[in-house]
Formats: sequence, C-alpha cells, structure tokens
Amino acid sequence: MSLKFALKNKLPISEISNLLKLINTLFSDQVICESKYFIDKILSSSSSGVEFYGICPICKVNIGKIEHFESNITCRICSEKIESNNPSCENLFMLIDPSDQIKSSIEENADYYLNIMHNRTRDKIIRHIYDGKAYRKFVKSLDDKYNYITATLNTDGAPRFESSTYSIWPIYLKLNEIPLDCTGKNVITIGLWFGKSKPDMNAFLEPVVNNLNSLSENGIECSIKNKTHCIKLYIIVVCVDAVARALMQGFMQYNAEYGCGWCLQAGEYYARSMRYRYLTPPAELRTHEGTIAHAATLVENNMRKNVYGVKNFSTFLLLNKFDLIIGFVVDYLHCALSGVGKRITECILSDLSGDQLKKMNLLLLDIKVPHQLARLTRSLDDRAQWKAREWENFILYYSLPVFSLVLKEKLFNYWSLFVNALYILLQREITYEKLDEADAMLHEFVRLTRKEYGKKNMTYNIHQLLHLAPSVENWGPLFAHSTFPFEAANHDLLQAIHCANGVNLQISRYLNMQNVVCKLEKCLSERSSKAKVKIYCKKFSTSESIDTVRIDNIMYLGRSLIMSPNLCETFQMPKTSLLYSRAVKDGCLYTTSTNRNMRSNNSYALLKNGQFIEIFQFAVDEVIKGIVIYKNVVVTGKLSEHIYNVSNIDNSLLKADTSDIMMICVFISSTHLGNRKFIAALPNLCDY
Repeated sequence: MSLKFALKNKLPISEISNLLKLINTLFSDQVICESKYFIDKILSSSSSGVEFYGICPICKVNIGKIEHFESNITCRICSEKIESNNPSCENLFMLIDPSDQIKSSIEENADYYLNIMHNRTRDKIIRHIYDGKAYRKFVKSLDDKYNYITATLNTDGAPRFESSTYSIWPIYLKLNEIPLDCTGKNVITIGLWFGKSKPDMNAFLEPVVNNLNSLSENGIECSIKNKTHCIKLYIIVVCVDAVARALMQGFMQYNAEYGCGWCLQAGEYYARSMRYRYLTPPAELRTHEGTIAHAATLVENNMRKNVYGVKNFSTFLLLNKFDLIIGFVVDYLHCALSGVGKRITECILSDLSGDQLKKMNLLLLDIKVPHQLARLTRSLDDRAQWKAREWENFILYYSLPVFSLVLKEKLFNYWSLFVNALYILLQREITYEKLDEADAMLHEFVRLTRKEYGKKNMTYNIHQLLHLAPSVENWGPLFAHSTFPFEAANHDLLQAIHCANGVNLQISRYLNMQNVVCKLEKCLSERSSKAKVKIYCKKFSTSESIDTVRIDNIMYLGRSLIMSPNLCETFQMPKTSLLYSRAVKDGCLYTTSTNRNMRSNNSYALLKNGQFIEIFQFAVDEVIKGIVIYKNVVVTGKLSEHIYNVSNIDNSLLKADTSDIMMICVFISSTHLGNRKFIAALPNLCDY
C-alpha cells in the first residue's frame, strides 16, 4: 500500500523513507524497514532489464554496453575517456527490456488480442490500424500470422527544468493489438537519454534496434487462455515530430531543399525559410528501396552533401519488417493542430478588427464543453498558451460557428476544407470514398493557401497535409497513430524527476517501482484475505463513484431517485425503477439536462439511428435494465461536415435503451449567435 501511494504521488526515495517512518511511528514499532538504502535495494533488485550504454562526447560513436561503473572507459576511436563511474553523466543512456510489460499487456487483454488475431472484420471500412493498407501488407509478409504484436514507436525531447538546458529523450512503445488509451497508461518506456543536446540518433538507436530485432526474432513467451504462445514484436509505425523524424530517417531537415520525408519535391528558399509550392502533378513519392539507393550513392561517391535529402544510412534500415518511408507517419498533433491550425488562425485573426475579436471571445467563453474534450474554452487572447488539445477543440468544434460571425463566405469555405478533412480522418469508421474526399479537401486547402495568404505561408507543415490522408490509408484513423498518448507519458515521466542529479537513476527507480507494484497487485488478486488492500489499491487506479450501479457495462452514478408513477406509466417501467442523473458508457460521461454547471454540458448525444438528443433522465430497473429518457433535437441543414444547425428541441419525452447512445455531442448556444444554435458529435471516443 505504501509503494502504491508512493507511485501514485511519484515520491522520491527520501520521501518514501519518511512515509515508512510515519507508519512505524503509528505502530510504535519498526514493522517495516525505513532506510533509504533498503528502499533503493528493493527498487533496484528488479532492474535486471536495465542496461547502460556510453556515447563518446567527441566522435559521437556508441562505445557499447557498460558492464561495470567502477572505472572510466576509453573510446576506441578517439581515446576520449568516459566517466562510466558516474551514471548521471550525459554521455550515458539507458535501455529497458520491455518483454515483461509486453507479456503482461497481452495476457491482461487476452480476449481483445485473440479477437484481433482471429476474428476482426476485413470489410472496406477503415476503423483502426488493422484496416490500413500497409498493416495488411505487413501481416501478409509474416510466416506466422497469429502470434505477433506490433507497436508504434516515439521519441521526443522534453525539457525538465526551466532554468536549465537539460532535457530527456525517452523512447516509447505503444502496442497496437491491445485496447486504445490516450492517457499514456499503456505506453512502455524502452530507453532514455538525458543531456544538454540532442542525442546522435544512429548511436542512440543502434542498441535499441538490436534489442527490438531480438524480440521480433526470438519472441516473448505469453500465457494466453492457459496456452503458451511465442509472440513476436514488430515496430511498424514511428510517430515523431518533424525534427526527430529527419534525424531518425537520416534525412536533411525540413528547412533543406529536399526536406520532405515522403516525396522528392524540392523546396524554394523564400523569406528566410523553405517554402513548398503546390505542384500539379504532385512530386514523385519516396520509397524504401529508393532511399537505400540514395544512401548507397552517397557512400560510394564519398559525398559530403546529401542525395535528394538523404544524408546518411539510417539505423532504422536494419529494423525487421520496417519501411523507412511509409513507416513514418505525419504527426497530426504538431503538424495539423499546433502547426497549420495555429498558423492559419493567426493569419485570419490578423485581418480582423478589435470589435470582431471581442465578439468572438465572448462567444467562445459562452460555450459549455463536454468533459470528454478535457479542456474548457479560453479566450483567443490566450491562444499563445493553448495546448494542442485546445487547438483541436477550437478547430473541430468552435472555429466554424465563431468564424461564421466575422468571415466572408470565400474565406469561411477555405477554412472549412481543413476542418472537414480533419474530422473525416478522425472518425471511428472511414469509407474509402470519404478518405478520397478528405484527401481532395486537403489538396484544395493547400492550393488555396498561397492564393489567400501568399507564398510566405506555404510552409512545410502546410505541405505535410498532402501526406495526411495516405497515412490514414496505410495505418488507420489519425487517433490510431497520434502523439497524444506519448505526450501524456512524457508528462508522467517528467513528474518522476525531482532534481537534475542522476536523472537516469531516478527514472529507472520509478519504472522499477511500477513493475514491483504491478507484481505485488497480481499476488494480492490470488488472496481474498487481502481484500482491503485490493480495494485501497483499486481506488488509486480508478475514480469510480461509491454510489454506482453497473448494467451491461454502463455505469449509472450518483444518488438515485424513485421514478414517479406518471413516468413509470408513460414509459411502461416497473414501479421499482430508479432515476439517475449521470451515466458512463464507453468511458464517456453523460449527464441529464438538469445536471449542468456553469462551463460544462454533457447532456447532448447522438443515437445510433442518427438522432440528436437532449438527455432528460436515466431510468434503471433490474429486469428492463437501463433506458435514457430524452427530447429530440431537431436539425435543419449543416454548417459543415459534422456541425448541424439546430432549429428546435421538442418538449415531448421519448425513450431509448442507454446502449443506443453512440456519441457525446458539443452543443453551442449563445446570445452572441442570436437565434442560431449548433450541435456536433465527436468523431470518436478513442482519442479522448
């Protein structure tokens, strides 16, 4: 219990020791050892999967695994001495064997995994990464098509201390054949660099690739439904920002002439940066084989420059079954949201008057947001501090109603192309017709950008939009390969660092503590006598309400009320039926229209039959189970692909099974819109 508390609050060793001292004081006896040495010993005893490697600070080569920290080692190339006796020095990085975590993840989600392997549908609708063209091609290349697991890899620099230039560069894996999670809980840390500068990617990734190849060749033994399976791991997708992508592919950066990682279009230097024209027909696409040929030409001719942007052999060329071009996807978060969305919004706002901005701000602050969107609306005056999720919410749900107040039709339609395309590519089900439609929208948006805002705004982020739909065709909807889970994992990892000294060891202890707690919880699950301990640990992992009724995987929350005789008669419900004001379905909170607060609103939803509703009450009975009592939201016409004009909300009450609720909706109503109201369903619940 004490370790679970320490893990939840990310306590350093000294504070864990103080916690144990408190426990001993309460018992008036030393019931548990409280020394920091003992705690460190426990948390280090499970660290057999952690390895340290050294990199020469002069020639940047990997000097190999460090077996002993007692003495310094010398670089075999330049004879520089490395302080291997100081594990916190920046010339070291650590790698972590992910086998145990992968094994645990597969075994805990055995039913889901087996369904993906044997029973998933293969129609012409893109629902997940498994429906992608490149994923299907990968599976066909396997000898054993039922004992594998794939992963998406990510790495990015994350600054830890405001007063220091030091940052961490973790390497993460996200398994694709287990349930989606955008909070970072299912992300596995397999490596970590800590230092002042960016790591030399080839030196950093060489042992990573070797370890991953070992897991794809030898596999991981897992017990699934009491049968032993040898599951082989393959990295099929790498999702990183543009800076890290160039380093990992061995390409020049986006500000070079051939800076695109997917095509051979040459940029044009203009206004102190590289710009990309819209070409008809488009430039030739890069291929894995062509990239190898370019790298070979570079080496054979001993060229110091690059060949079509290829500047060296990437270590990822050695990764089993990995395609160096298709395997890298457009980073939706940094490209579309924090990149294009932010830049074009700035262009639009720069042409507006102060009164128009004020009007837009008042409308934004009037919008009540469903909890699923995670963040409340903020004024456009604060947009410099907006997080990526706020930009996503603004672009998808608020921007069109807000811009409808101030923009002329031509510019409004231009921005709508971008919004509609992103919404389509984020949907839970995407037909190939819709995929082509989104691709055409993005092409038209890129083409019109120069016309509307000039050559200066034809940036690399704008150019990347041309490769966004192909990424979805290859690897599924944008939520299947976005950097949101990795950003959440970064935040979690940074909280485990308490000082700049020995960062590698601090994170190593934190990750080991996670493993120790996980193993202890599994032991508890087999001992019913430890029920109180299990309940305590579960409370840290979930935020489930005490007053909860669960029926058919739907939770009804809060205090119940007896259903009135009139309602029972109207909806043919037993007199024992109870009313609830809140329910959680598929991880999403829904509330009644009477349960609103000042800034949020979870009472609007979309049914599976396509009807928008306002939730009035949830009614529950053991026999009839759960129903939702609602009012019809009448819509007439669309503002965009997904935003509907609301003409009326009927007063008559209707009912449906709670299981018929498909999606939470954003409802926009304000005095600043006059009589106009809008409603929009979220594209999916996987990315929130």
